[in-house]
Amino acid sequence: MLSTTLLLLSLLPATVLATRHYNIVNNCPLPITLYINGESQGTLGSSGGSTSRDFADGWSGFIYTDFNRGNQDGAGTVRAGFYGTVSFSLYEVKEAL
Repeated sequence: MLSTTLLLLSLLPATVLATRHYNIVNNCPLPITLYINGESQGTLGSSGGSTSRDFADGWSGFIYTDFNRGNQDGAGTVRAGFYGTVSFSLYEVKEAL
């Protein structure tokens, strides 16, 4: 039994990939559609609707909604941007006049 356990442990990868957990909460009084990198993730209910996502530690992308005239391609939307393991930024994209 012990030798079987040691054999199984030796087959595990030497490194463990870390993940980041994201809790996304809608505090707006209206329901909103959530997008992650342009893909709809469904609707978050008003005043506290939430969802959670786990991504690899080095994940890069944008999380945003259709609130305040935002849309799926992200134009005119305030977005939360993540780049690898080191950054978090908010971006407001405005249309050129």
